[in-house]
Amino acid sequence: MSRTARLILAAGEGRRMGGAVKALLDIRGKSALERIAELAIGDGPTWVVTGFAADLVRREAHALGLQTVHNPDWRRGQLSSVQCGLRALDAEVEAVLIHPVDLPLVRQEDVDRLLEAWRREDEPRPLVAVVTHDRRRGHPLLLHRTLFDEVLDLGDDRSLRDVVRAQGDAILHVPVENPGILRDLDRPEDWRATRS
Repeated sequence: MSRTARLILAAGEGRRMGGAVKALLDIRGKSALERIAELAIGDGPTWVVTGFAADLVRREAHALGLQTVHNPDWRRGQLSSVQCGLRALDAEVEAVLIHPVDLPLVRQEDVDRLLEAWRREDEPRPLVAVVTHDRRRGHPLLLHRTLFDEVLDLGDDRSLRDVVRAQGDAILHVPVENPGILRDLDRPEDWRATRS
């Protein structure tokens, strides 16, 4: 068991973005989904979790050669998409990179540094690893299989952050130079800023 999978969370409605489908936003000539899909992670699968505008996102994902899983409960929020994605993973996946589609400015070197740092760690490896910039946690976040059941058991009154925080000092923080790991495209002005 050594594969690292990736979940691209693309189920949200993007209300603060005026109802735009975030996965399809044009970011310097490519869709947000395409920019994230181009980030290599190794030999593991990538799953796109769909919800709002599922047909449009599924069409884009399949054109990029990605697998999709639909979250019928996407209105419950991001945790429900993480849980839906985790259920789609096979038993050979050791860890998963969780990457919201509204953070498309992550670079290949950010992903490489995260995975390399985690793989350098002695066994047992950290259960959570995350990229940071200026001491702030960004995305993607890496979650070890040991925590999958704990995340799946969370109710709607909890979040993935609760599981991450519970790891305390055991979290592997991986500093990167790219502030894009923190740039969440929530509003139209966030999107417009990516053009500069």
